[in-house]
Amino acid sequence: MKRNHNRSSFLLLPLLIVSLSSCSDVEGNDKSLTLKGPKDGETIQIQPKEELRYIEAMHEQEKSIPEDKRYCLNDLGGDKVKIASYNDKFTACKGVKVELGFEHKGFGEDKLYKYHLSTKEDFSEEIVYLSKNTTFSATSLESNAKYYWKVSDVEGKVSSNVKTFKTTYGWRGLDAGLTNNVRDLGGKKVKGNKIIKQGLIYRGCELNAVPYEASGAQHERTINDETVRIFKDVMHVGTEIDFRGAAESGGLTSSNLGWSVKYDRQSIGAYGGLLTDTSGKEDKHVKAIFKDCLEASRNSSVYFHCWGGADRTGTIAFLLGGLLGMSYTDLIIDYEMTSFSYNLREHDKLGEHSNFPSLIEGLKSVSHANEANPDIQSMIEYYLVNKVGITNDEINQFKNLMLEDYHE
Repeated sequence: MKRNHNRSSFLLLPLLIVSLSSCSDVEGNDKSLTLKGPKDGETIQIQPKEELRYIEAMHEQEKSIPEDKRYCLNDLGGDKVKIASYNDKFTACKGVKVELGFEHKGFGEDKLYKYHLSTKEDFSEEIVYLSKNTTFSATSLESNAKYYWKVSDVEGKVSSNVKTFKTTYGWRGLDAGLTNNVRDLGGKKVKGNKIIKQGLIYRGCELNAVPYEASGAQHERTINDETVRIFKDVMHVGTEIDFRGAAESGGLTSSNLGWSVKYDRQSIGAYGGLLTDTSGKEDKHVKAIFKDCLEASRNSSVYFHCWGGADRTGTIAFLLGGLLGMSYTDLIIDYEMTSFSYNLREHDKLGEHSNFPSLIEGLKSVSHANEANPDIQSMIEYYLVNKVGITNDEINQFKNLMLEDYHE
């Protein structure tokens, strides 16, 4: 819950409502609630093992690269780790569920309970799940975070003790209902011992309320009421940026998340073509996207997407991640993670839709980088300032909003 604004939420299945306070700890005379698993202080891996194997292999390969070269274009330590050898099972990038449980005494079997989760010891910011079950699966948790949790009865008269658990550092995938490939841009370590804040910028696939056909292609329904609640009340999405064309989106003119979410269509290309376009059209789109991300990260959060969240989305995520100081290895990981959501994307191969090598060549071209190992952050800054028209002040504002000191 590392945000630049405060929120508390209740997650009542199937209803979400917002609350700004936590319940009091009041003991009942003959009633009690006792927490079971996870163990107090336990560290929990929230990365699916299939994804973790790939990420660990990429980082092991990176160790052979001098640290000062890791943020430059480099040979990826031999570039022998291939995503196609790791994505044999699709995870849809939904993360791992954390199983919470408790025992009760003196309550009936049809009782409603509150599961309180917070990264604040005083629960001043919390998410509360309401359930009749004595076990619950918490999803979409932040990475590298210490969580405090407890259980209370719905009236707030009886509360359990408080326990903690810690989530591992890693890529944060979100279980957003029908929508796949939803990931937080945050949670990654960057140069200067900083880390990208979580909960501000999300990426993923299209948000369709109904299935439809466009240009001979079938687009599936990807949201339902549960998805909308997660996007609005857990992810706090206030802006949706749609990279699809008008026909491709089925003629959509407003967000399927509801009237309170700003909808901005910026129909862009992908990879090198986006960067090297000479008409000025793509530059205008990139400028508008950057300003949307800057403004949304001040007040709520932004979700950007194309169709599957792979190519156009992957291009913008590469630019934003590189601007914030991600290493080349981590930028490649972030791009190829889409392969766990049914869309194989390999950074070193051309596919039917993908052309990652042209992104790198395009970036070199527009940044006039001629040295052997150019710094990625500097290249992207040059492109944004000198071709797109973003100011240095806006770039610094974006970094200040998006970055914080990294702590183990």
